[in-house]
Amino acid sequence: MKELFAPKKEQPKESKLTLNELEKLKIELEAKSRLFATSIGLVKPNREYDFG
Repeated sequence: MKELFAPKKEQPKESKLTLNELEKLKIELEAKSRLFATSIGLVKPNREYDFG
């Protein structure tokens, strides 16, 4: 009876990304965070900032 009311927890699937894919994701996220920061006026677009 307990199984009827308590849903089974699904195990999260392990994603196996290559180092190249992780590097692409890192670059994409850095670009998006930079775009967001410049769009709300946190940084000026012509200066170099290190967010990492």
